[in-house]
Amino acid sequence: MQEEYKEKDLSKQKNNSENMKDEKMSKGMNIFLSILTLGIIFAIGIYFWPSKEINHTGLVSVGAGKDLGKMIYLIMGVDDEKKGNPRSDTIILAFVNTYTKKVQLLSIPRDTKIFIEGKGDRKINSAFRYGGVELTKKVIVELLHLDIDGYFTVNIDGFVNIINILGGVKINVEDDMYYVDKAGELYIDIKKGEQVLDGRTAMYYVRYRDKIYADIGRIKRQQKFIKEILRKIKDIGIIWKIPSIIQEIYKNINTDLGIKDVMSIVKRFRDFDIKNVQVDTLPGEGKYINKVSYFVVDYDKTQKIIEKIMRYEADKSEKEDENRDTEEITKD
Repeated sequence: MQEEYKEKDLSKQKNNSENMKDEKMSKGMNIFLSILTLGIIFAIGIYFWPSKEINHTGLVSVGAGKDLGKMIYLIMGVDDEKKGNPRSDTIILAFVNTYTKKVQLLSIPRDTKIFIEGKGDRKINSAFRYGGVELTKKVIVELLHLDIDGYFTVNIDGFVNIINILGGVKINVEDDMYYVDKAGELYIDIKKGEQVLDGRTAMYYVRYRDKIYADIGRIKRQQKFIKEILRKIKDIGIIWKIPSIIQEIYKNINTDLGIKDVMSIVKRFRDFDIKNVQVDTLPGEGKYINKVSYFVVDYDKTQKIIEKIMRYEADKSEKEDENRDTEEITKD
C-alpha cells in the first residue's frame, strides 16, 4: 500500500514538475523583489532626497499616530490586472523595525488553504481576484491574528525597466546558467564571467535555481545583486536618472502609504544593511483535500515563528529606547 502511494505521488510530481519549478522560481523572485523594492525606495530617499522635512499638502498619511518604527507590511507580487483574472502569486509579510534596522520577511505560500465567506475553501492567492488587497488582508489577519499596517503590490516587469534605466549592472557570474521552459516561455542562457547584465538578463540571473546549491545559491546571488544595485544608486553620476526610476516605481508599485510615511521610514533606515534581512516561510505541508492541492498551515510552528519575531523586536527595541534615553540625558 505504501509503495502504491509512493508511485502515485511520484506520478503527480512528474506531471507537475515544470509548474513546481515555476512556483519555486516565482516565490524566490518575489522575495528578492520585495527586498529590492524597499532597498531602491530607501536608497533613493537616503542619497538623493532633500534632508529637510517634507511637508506636502494634500497627502494622506495612513500611519498618522502610529509608531512607524515597528510596522507590518503586506507585500504582494501580482499579475498584470489588465490581463484579467489577477492573482497574488506571492504573498509576503514584512516586519520592519527601523529602530534595529532589521527587516524580517515571512513568505506565505500561494496555495495556502483559507476560507472565504461565500466561496468556501480556497487557495490564498485567489483572495486578490475575489476582493483585491482588502480581502487578502482580511484572510491573512484571520489566519495569523496580526494587524497589517500597510501594503505594497509589486509588478515584476517594472524592475526590468529600472535596471535598464541604470544602464545595467556589472556582475561576475559564478557559473554558466542554462534553463529552458518552453511552456512558460522562459529561456535562461548566461555564460560565466564578469559582464554587464541588462534588465532582462539580470532578472534571469536572480531567478536561476541551479541543481547543486538550489535556493541557497539563489539567495546569495540575489543578495549580491541587491548590493550592486544599491552601490550603483549611490553613484552621484546617476542622479539625473532618478526621476525616471521614481516614475517606474510609481507605475509598478501600489501602496496605501503616503509620502510622509515612506520618507519617515527612509530617514530611519540610513544604515540599512542587506545582512539585516531574514526570510522565513509559513510552516506547513502540502495536502490533497477533495482532489485539490493545498498548503495546510502548521499553526503551532507558525505561532512560534511569529512569537520569535515579535519577541526579538520587543527586546531589541527596548535596548534601542534605553540607548536613546541615555544619549538625551548625556546631551542635557
